Amino acid sequence: MTILHVVVLGLPAQERYKKEHMLQVAIIPGDHNGDLYTFLRPLLNELQTLEAAGMRGTCPDGVYSFNVYWMLTSGDIIGVQEICHHTGHTSQYGCRQCRIKTIPHVSPSGNGIGHYYRETVTMSDPREMNEFIDGDKGFGIKKATEFGSLESFHGHTFFGLDELHLIGANCSRKIWLMISGEYKKVNCTIELPKQICLSIGSAIIESGPTIPSSIFEGSFRGQYYYILSI
Repeated sequence: MTILHVVVLGLPAQERYKKEHMLQVAIIPGDHNGDLYTFLRPLLNELQTLEAAGMRGTCPDGVYSFNVYWMLTSGDIIGVQEICHHTGHTSQYGCRQCRIKTIPHVSPSGNGIGHYYRETVTMSDPREMNEFIDGDKGFGIKKATEFGSLESFHGHTFFGLDELHLIGANCSRKIWLMISGEYKKVNCTIELPKQICLSIGSAIIESGPTIPSSIFEGSFRGQYYYILSI
């Protein structure tokens, strides 16, 4: 199932996530025939009205007028893929935030074709807003997203961060440095003991045969604190 959950970002951070300040708009069954917007269109219609005409609220100290703007729609990778009509992370252009191109290659086990992201020195070009407003089949956006009709729509950032994009931006190396205790002057809550880090490093080295060596440069090194930096 898909849960539509609304957080009012205009509230202070210490208030916005309290139960009484959040809205549960709908719970959509898992089988929605591939069209999530069957359930989202009524909400979008209301949002367009709130953007254009606004709303009035009566408070003890007077009547106030507000315009409401939808700033972010996000979820897990598969959920956002459906909302923005992206072809998915296993397609030729598998990142919804940028135009990095995958390399198709037979999996090491010989069972099917996998799509792999070769490391790059510079980041690929970010997707333009009109790719989502108009659709761009050539780069993996199958058709226009209905959220593009909102005044507040601002492109790929409207759908939140893509975890895989962060990995491609070498974020994983920084996280590993935090886990392995390299940042001595920072109070890091995810730091793990050295022995556990060594075990993780050994497991990654053992996974080497599952990675097509012709796609990637470099090698899996033995020192645990280097494992995730290649």
